[in-house]
Amino acid sequence: MSNALAGTPVCDALVEQNPHVGRAQAVALVMEGLVLVNGRPARHPAQLVRPTDKVTVAGFLVPSRTRLVVE
Repeated sequence: MSNALAGTPVCDALVEQNPHVGRAQAVALVMEGLVLVNGRPARHPAQLVRPTDKVTVAGFLVPSRTRLVVE
């Protein structure tokens, strides 16, 4: 299976899409239950997501190439 089909860990996807968010912050957001994948809480920071998955953080949609602001 190619890497594109396998997906990207949700934490890595958050960091890639939002370079000002560090990996530790992304992990913390997942562990606090603030990251949803397709409307369901991410199960683990290493959960794989695909480009077609809808990722939200604390109710805010995080599309590709969009900055994430967490206050």
